[in-house]
Formats: sequence, C-alpha cells, structure tokens
Amino acid sequence: MPIHLVTAPAAEPVSRADLKAYLRIDSADDDVESVQTLVPDNYAVTADYGIEGTGVGATGYECTVDLDTGTVGTGGTIAAKVQHSNDNVTYTDVTGGAFTLVNAANDNAVQEYAYTGDQAYLRVVATVGTAACDFSAYVIRRTLTTNEASLLDSLEKAARRRVETVCRRALINQTWRLKLDAFPAASEIRLPYAPLSSVTSVEYVVSGGSTQTMSTDDYTADTESEPGRITLAYAASWPTTRGIENAVTITYVAGYGAAGSNVPDGLLTAIKMLAAHWYEFRLPIVTGTIVAKVPLAVESLLWQYKMPDMEGIR
Repeated sequence: MPIHLVTAPAAEPVSRADLKAYLRIDSADDDVESVQTLVPDNYAVTADYGIEGTGVGATGYECTVDLDTGTVGTGGTIAAKVQHSNDNVTYTDVTGGAFTLVNAANDNAVQEYAYTGDQAYLRVVATVGTAACDFSAYVIRRTLTTNEASLLDSLEKAARRRVETVCRRALINQTWRLKLDAFPAASEIRLPYAPLSSVTSVEYVVSGGSTQTMSTDDYTADTESEPGRITLAYAASWPTTRGIENAVTITYVAGYGAAGSNVPDGLLTAIKMLAAHWYEFRLPIVTGTIVAKVPLAVESLLWQYKMPDMEGIR
C-alpha cells in the first residue's frame, strides 16, 4: 500500500519570524545593547582630539555610534569623530565618521553614525573648545543573525515533518496519493494523514488494462472522521479491477488549511519547541552529555494529537 506526497505544503505553519520570536532572536531586549565609549561627563577644554573613548568590540555586530550632547559652555564647541582599530591599540579615523560640530545652537541632542567597516574595535575621540561641555558617546551593537536564516528555515521544516510523522497528521494542506492492489471487501477505505480535506479522484485499472475514474456519485469523502475515509454511496459497489499491483490510485488533500493560523496551537508550539531544541543543541552529544532527541515536553504535546496506527487500512 504505497503512499506518496504529490504536492508539498505551499507554506510552513510556523514562519521564520515566529520561530525567531520564540527563540528571542532579533528582539530588542536580547540582541541590542548599548556600550559606553565615552562616559557621561562635563569635559574640560581639550585640544587635538585629546579626549579618547574606550574601545568597544564590533566583531559580529551591526554597530551604530551615538554622540549624546548636553549643554555646552558659553562659546563652547565639541568636535567628535569615530575611529576604528583591529588591535584596540592603533586607531585610525573612519572615513565619513565625523559628527557635526556641536555648539549652543545644536546642543542637547543625539547624533548617530552607522558604521559599515569591518574592523574589530570602535571608539569616539573628541576636542572641546573654549568652554567645558557635557556629552557622552555610545556604541549601539546589534547581533547579526541573518546568516542563520536558512538554518532556521531548515529546522522549522524538519520539526514540522517530525510532528507530522509522529502524529500521522498533515498540517498545511498537501496532496497525497495512496495506491492499493484492489478495492476492499468492506464499504470504506481509510486514508492516512488526518485531517482529510477532500478527495481529488479515485482511479482504477479495469480488466482490459485501461484506467478509469470512479464517479463521485458512487462514493462519499468523510472529512469528519479521523482518519478520513472514502465510503461507498448507498447501493453502490466497488468496481472490479485488473489483478495487478497498485491497481487503485486515490489522490486526496489532507491538512487543516492553507495557513498556519488553521493549525491547532498545540502542534504549532511543538514545532517551535522542537526547532528550538535542535537550534540550541547542534550535536547529539554536548560536553559529554547525551541530549534527548525529542524533549519530553514535545512528546507530551504530540501525544494529544497522535493518530492510532493504520494497520487496518482497507
């Protein structure tokens, strides 16, 4: 009784954005941090960029540098710029990294510079002219995760397939083809993968060798039962088939609908939990400890939706 997937789901029930939110990837709280390069202070007059900020690591981050100015003294000015370095010792100016000169006309404001270079450290240096000025500088670091997009997509798809296999269910609508050697003696044929959405066709090979399609008037698609089934209409009978393998072909659609919003929350949660487990533990053994292939919490969720064995497919 071979069964084959004909048309895969057009979408995944859990989107990449949903999985990222579950993993707390790219969230404002977990992926963005502000690191001081110049602490807030009332800086005295200093020439030739003598005020030097602390180096802030930039490797693996998307960085924005902020100059936060308070009130400048009478006639005071702040000239500040961004510098970068690969060793946190020797710094050079970042091209285009100079902030607009600050004076009484534009103080009490924040200026931003988006760093696009590739060096390991950033800092801000400044010159204060004429009078002391209040200011500080920060490097806003955001963790780069875009390179893991394909990994997240793969994990989500693998988790969805695992959930479908364990539960013997189809989540997003997908087309399946079941083959039988002959029609059963009973009046029904149960179809693997619940829930049944619709039956596309019932085809069979007649004694002469040609293929015919059974009339929809002769059977009913029972989409209420789990598993779904095809039942003979009143007073109808199954056609006689040729005595060959796979003489009957049933094509049908299984699934809760076309979107993830149609899938039960418990199954969506199980996909997220399983994908997150695989994301955190890339190998079956971590620091000498064998990691469970499927977390107990996932098994507990899936147990509620698991279909019985289809030993009696007819």
